[in-house]
Amino acid sequence: MDFLGGVTLEKRNYANQVADLLFQMCDEDGDGFVQPEDLLKDLVGHKVQESDPSLDLLFKKADADGDGKLNRDEFKVFWELYATEQEKTIG
Repeated sequence: MDFLGGVTLEKRNYANQVADLLFQMCDEDGDGFVQPEDLLKDLVGHKVQESDPSLDLLFKKADADGDGKLNRDEFKVFWELYATEQEKTIG
């Protein structure tokens, strides 16, 4: 594996670890799912506006099975989408 491929893999592994930790924090009742209201409550603590319509859109995009909640894999998709949106806003 070349150096850049290793860096990319390392960053992806780190991002997965962060997403796993965030999922555990957001899954307050431990049922293996994150509800929109749980997510909003946790993100509001990170200077996210409660009325931010992009959160709802990102949640819906990540909710692959359309059940109104995010399992661990869907949460990882949500977090990638959210991080990308934040990078656009900052950069």
